[in-house]
Amino acid sequence: MHRYQKYTCFLLILILDLFSNLSAQSFRHLGIEDGLSQPSVMRIEQDGLGRMWFGTNEGVNVYDGTRVTTYKGYVSTADKGSLWLGNAVEHLKADKKGNMYIICNSNLFFYNLETDVFSQLTADGLTTAIEIVGDSVIYAKNDSIYVLSGGIDKPKAFMKLPADLVNFLLADEGKLYIGTDKGLFVSDLNNLSAYTSVLSNEDIYNIVKISTEELWISSRMNGLYIYRNGNIHKVPVDKNGNGTIDRQVRQIVEDNNHTVWIGTFLGLQKYDISTGKFSTMDIPRYAGGLNHLSIFSLFKDRQGTIWVGSYYGGVNYFNPNKNSYFNYDYQASVGYDNYFSYIRSIVKDKHGRLWIGTDGGGISCINKQWQRVKHFTVDDKNSISHNNIKSLCYDEENDKLYVGMYLGGFNCIDVKTGAVKKYYSKDGGNKLYPSDVVYNLRKWKNYIILSSRKGIFKFDVSTEEFTSLPAMPDYCEFFDVDEKGMFYGYSSQYLITYSLLNPKHVEKIDLREHGVKAAVSSLLANKGNVYLTTLGGGLLCWNTREHKLFSQTTENSNIFSDYCYNIQFINSDKAILISDNGVMLYDETTGLYVNLELNNDRMFQFINGCGLYISGDDVYAGNTRGITCLQESDFYNEDIKKGALYFSSIQINNKLLKVNDETGILKRSVPFTERIDLEHNQNHVIINLATSDYLHSRIDIEYDYQLSGVDDEWVRTHNPQIQYANLNPGTYTLRIKEVGQTEVERTLVIHVASPWYDTWWAWLGYLSVLVIITVWQIRTRRNKQAMKLALEREIFVKEKNDESNREKLVFFTNISHEFRTPITLIANYTDKLINDTKDYPSIHRTIVKLRRNTLKLNSLVTELLDFRRFTQDQFMLRMGKADICLFIRNIYSSFADYAKTKQISYKFTANFDEITCWFDAVQLEKVFYNILSNAFKFTHEHGRIDVAVKQLDKNVVVTISDSGVGISKEDMKRIFDRFYQSDNGLTMKGSTGIGLALTKTIVEKHHGKIEVFSEKDKGSTFVVTLPYDRSVYEQDPHISFVDENDVSYMIDSHETEKLGVINKDEMLEYASEASESAVDEASGVADSSILDADSETYTVLLVEDNEELLIVLKELFEKYYNVETATNGKEALDLVHAKMPDLIVSDIMMPVMSGTELCMAIKNNIDYCHIPVVLLTALDGVPQSMEGFIRGADDYISKPFNADLLIVRVKNLLRNRKLIHYQFTKKPIEEIDLTCVREMDQDLLRKASSLIEEHMDDIDVTLLCQELGISRSLLYVKFKSLTGMTPNNYIISMKLKHAATLLIQNKDISITEVCDRCGFNSPAYFSKCFKAQYSVAPVDYRKKHNDASADKQD
Repeated sequence: MHRYQKYTCFLLILILDLFSNLSAQSFRHLGIEDGLSQPSVMRIEQDGLGRMWFGTNEGVNVYDGTRVTTYKGYVSTADKGSLWLGNAVEHLKADKKGNMYIICNSNLFFYNLETDVFSQLTADGLTTAIEIVGDSVIYAKNDSIYVLSGGIDKPKAFMKLPADLVNFLLADEGKLYIGTDKGLFVSDLNNLSAYTSVLSNEDIYNIVKISTEELWISSRMNGLYIYRNGNIHKVPVDKNGNGTIDRQVRQIVEDNNHTVWIGTFLGLQKYDISTGKFSTMDIPRYAGGLNHLSIFSLFKDRQGTIWVGSYYGGVNYFNPNKNSYFNYDYQASVGYDNYFSYIRSIVKDKHGRLWIGTDGGGISCINKQWQRVKHFTVDDKNSISHNNIKSLCYDEENDKLYVGMYLGGFNCIDVKTGAVKKYYSKDGGNKLYPSDVVYNLRKWKNYIILSSRKGIFKFDVSTEEFTSLPAMPDYCEFFDVDEKGMFYGYSSQYLITYSLLNPKHVEKIDLREHGVKAAVSSLLANKGNVYLTTLGGGLLCWNTREHKLFSQTTENSNIFSDYCYNIQFINSDKAILISDNGVMLYDETTGLYVNLELNNDRMFQFINGCGLYISGDDVYAGNTRGITCLQESDFYNEDIKKGALYFSSIQINNKLLKVNDETGILKRSVPFTERIDLEHNQNHVIINLATSDYLHSRIDIEYDYQLSGVDDEWVRTHNPQIQYANLNPGTYTLRIKEVGQTEVERTLVIHVASPWYDTWWAWLGYLSVLVIITVWQIRTRRNKQAMKLALEREIFVKEKNDESNREKLVFFTNISHEFRTPITLIANYTDKLINDTKDYPSIHRTIVKLRRNTLKLNSLVTELLDFRRFTQDQFMLRMGKADICLFIRNIYSSFADYAKTKQISYKFTANFDEITCWFDAVQLEKVFYNILSNAFKFTHEHGRIDVAVKQLDKNVVVTISDSGVGISKEDMKRIFDRFYQSDNGLTMKGSTGIGLALTKTIVEKHHGKIEVFSEKDKGSTFVVTLPYDRSVYEQDPHISFVDENDVSYMIDSHETEKLGVINKDEMLEYASEASESAVDEASGVADSSILDADSETYTVLLVEDNEELLIVLKELFEKYYNVETATNGKEALDLVHAKMPDLIVSDIMMPVMSGTELCMAIKNNIDYCHIPVVLLTALDGVPQSMEGFIRGADDYISKPFNADLLIVRVKNLLRNRKLIHYQFTKKPIEEIDLTCVREMDQDLLRKASSLIEEHMDDIDVTLLCQELGISRSLLYVKFKSLTGMTPNNYIISMKLKHAATLLIQNKDISITEVCDRCGFNSPAYFSKCFKAQYSVAPVDYRKKHNDASADKQD
């Protein structure tokens, strides 16, 4: 039994050595994820462009190195039709031009490489094999051989074989070898009618001739035969290297190294011709092996790459001349239950096994077949201390593996026995041990140098004792020891160096002083240089001899990344670096780098901390999933021929072009097209590139391209797709070449046609049109000049007329303003005369007529001002809801007596008794008064005037027609123009020339229209149409709405007498009585004489620039008040300062300083702001009134004013002030209404009252002036005006009010105590003052209120 075990171990070692040479061979893979239509690849061939054709059970797949194109089912034909290709591909064969012959579903098809179309050669479903000989196609139908020669449409049958099925045809040196289900036959190509049998009763699957002139013959189920020197030799089935591993041999191919590759049911074998030995490619899939072991097809391409088609495994390919790198998927090999982050450390023992330290997954031992044979985790009994491995160090002499761990300290594994020894401080008592965090390990002589959080230690492998080395600035994660025993460590931005032989002398190099900011990721010493990889700073090199630091970054060298993770030297001059951009080879002598980008496989990523190990020619780089295995030769590819570059496809406006498609652009397939002609709108071009270089296609081949007329220089790119958008019409040449192959250049001419409007005949047409236009312009220019002069004259005349109208309007407006003052004088004089001549009836009637015409004149002036406001959009309509029938009937009635006097037939009609709508009664009254006045003016006696009101749909229509003189057609055109007067004098009353213009403006402001229909000497009809609904006006900013119940808007102040609403004297009397009753009611005073404004003398300041009006005002006010006068605002302001009047009446429009400026100066001054101001103005519009009130005016009266009304308003203002004075003697300030007092004065009173309340027992006038910050005289004036009391009296009044409150609320305190609390020194004086204010002694006041309270409770 013991001998048998020894023999078994020896045999296993022998087999492992046999397979060791295969580990470097790895495969690349194409599958469904890459575009294959189906994973069973039965046949492989290469066409003339170098594209690889894969025959599957679902059609043909064509691979160009970048993308896979599939042909299955229906395919395109030359006549733009389609034919059924089928699915199951049995044979593929390329002719000498690179065209393809396909046997699919036992039918023969031909693919033309230049036209990219298929044609069918056989359709009976019997074709089984094919061979190409020169221009002839030899194919088999079941048991018969046919030849289709060049130029002959119909095939010719040559022989019938003694078999049921021909499986394979091979032509070689004038002979045709025919593999059938009954054996192998051979025939002469010059005499295909005869044949001989070579191998009988075998189902032949494939025939290959190799470089030794031998025929290798595979049978379907009976292994491999070799036909040599006319003899057949059977190759045994033997898994020990002496034959094939299985009887099912499907495909055979010989590579450029004269190695024969054999595809079988159980996998891929190779045969070494020189040794005569067979070996099996038994590489696990997770270590770069085959995806599927059942091989059906093999093919060698022009680069020598071997393509392997498997059953349900897709395509695998490799190049025997290139020991290509591969990724060992450690995660897939051990399963996903063993979690780890990345491979941290790698070493190889003397038995050829790899030891892998993972971050979180413990330690694994991997044999040469990439199988895990040992695994150490913290969960295992007597195993390592922790799964987080930081560093591994192998001691070959003692065959031990030393382990540094995070939180696991320092362990040692006996490689032979698997025993683990742990070094903890708790196990050794007082012995020196590192901490539980060990970062790095290095073997030096008989020592293990290690770094931990406690510092640097030297471990003697013989005595197992630790020795502490010089302390570091901080813990040292990276260090190295060179062959001379020099220690180099990195700690906290310092490079620390000392000799392990004499560690007393320590040198510290501050890397920050050399401009280093990036963090260090690893450290390595080599030949007097210390290399440090960094995260962002590239590769640093400290030269120990020159004491200089050199850096290599992407800016100053050809290093491929500034983020480097690890470095190890392959030999004395070349090093391997891993980075975030792959793996780099660094030549120390030249300083140059070569990068290997590892197919950009995202599953296998390098990150900071990944381990790197070099053993001989083999490089092992740890990554996030396993290990990337490569050799230095992987960085060099000069010995392998690169493939051909060509244009593979073109897209126009994102649509793929096909030969003879609807665009008609391609006549041949894209690789054979030298020029494309495009329309002007086909100017977005995408061109795809391809190359038959399948070894380099995944290492990002770079291209240089240039489009003449667009690119000034060559453009370099990794993308095999070139795009140009919005190409202008013209001819361009695209040139492209692969970087490194400057001698091979591809060109494509691109012509973009001009649009029809940019062709030569279009330009000829443009020129003709231009000549015609030029002649026409010359002819019309003179006419235009003449028309221009005429138009300029017309514009000049129109501007003159408009200017004249504006001047008239301004003139009338200014005059109207001036009219207001004399009208006011006349009105006041007539009012006086009316009162003085009541006893003289004849004179009284004359004066009344004079008064009436004065009012009429004022009405005309107002109309002029209204017209200007209308024309400047400054007038606001006050819309109310009323019965327009009643409104028109009232106006109609005003002319009834006049109609009787002139014996005119005068009628009023309406289709409804009541028509309610929205309108401004004051303005519409002007409209209809004006139209009716003109009608009566121009209608002769015994004539006719009719007024009709109708409601039609959403409008109200008012028609006024007469039988007067009529209006001529010439006048009809301009009848509504301002200042226009017709020959017959058809204008508004007063002959201002704006009557009908104002009428039209008012109607249009109501969103209505006015029309006139007239005939000379037959009369006229005016039609006014107004909207019925309120919604028409709601968006108009020049319209306001009044309450439906308020009818006051229908009566204007200057129209009161005309409408006979109320007698003016009665109105004044009513206003005076109403004001007095309101004052009495508000004050609660039974005796109104207390508030009589005439009971004391006030001073009124009159300000008016018109001397005559000033005299009238003075005479008017002298009867009641002391009067001061001024002729402008500045003079008045001086008088205010000197005289301090009780009230000011001022005109607005004055020289030097206007009335509004005077008002603002007074109201903004604390000294005068209590003085009431009344403004007089000829501008009676709302904006002017608003401006006056905003400036602080207490009242605003329009000229001409009624003298009695002015006196009443002044009296009311003074009575209101008297009321406030009275309230101050009876009520606390909180209960007094101060709304008519300026805000500054309100603040003064409230502040004074607060001060008196706070200092009730010691307040006086001096203290009050100091606290308020005003002079004693101003305080006196203010208090006298606002409260009617002196400051001292106001203080006493406030004290007495407080005393009255105390007497009522505090019944227990004595009168004397109340006197003291209120600041009175003498009770007698207090009683005297109290009785003076409340007309009763304090004792009686308390008793009176107590009795009243008791009665109320009863």
